[in-house]
Amino acid sequence: MAGHKGSTATIVADLRDPLPCSDESVDVVLSYNTIECLPNPHEMLAEVARILRPGGRAVIAHVDFDSIVVAGADTDLDRRVCHAFADDAQSWMDHADGRIGRKLGLLLARSSLELVGVEPLLAWLTEFTGAHAGSGWPGPEVSAVSGQARSWRGRS
Repeated sequence: MAGHKGSTATIVADLRDPLPCSDESVDVVLSYNTIECLPNPHEMLAEVARILRPGGRAVIAHVDFDSIVVAGADTDLDRRVCHAFADDAQSWMDHADGRIGRKLGLLLARSSLELVGVEPLLAWLTEFTGAHAGSGWPGPEVSAVSGQARSWRGRS
């Protein structure tokens, strides 16, 4: 985004409704850990395709919460913690899918967006403590971003 010569804007919208943008009016769409909350992620991807200009880019990234590795002393507890975290639906969510990261490629392949690249990323946490513990948001212990980033563009 630093090299983008045009204007930038952050749009916050209810993703159950059409995005408040004209057709083919957006250069870049960024979505991180959003699609798991939607009962029909195909609708959001269709909206992204609708608003992207030809050659525009969408970066859709999501952690596969069910594949987080917890390595404590108690294997059974590790598994229960991982699955409880992956299956947790916050009160504001319409839906929760902790396995969406592994489904992202197929969801996007079935959309009208064109694959440009895939970049798997890794996080290594040595502790799960501090202000971010239990919040679902990586804290200062993270040395890299976790998840699976996929870059897609509108078809030219």
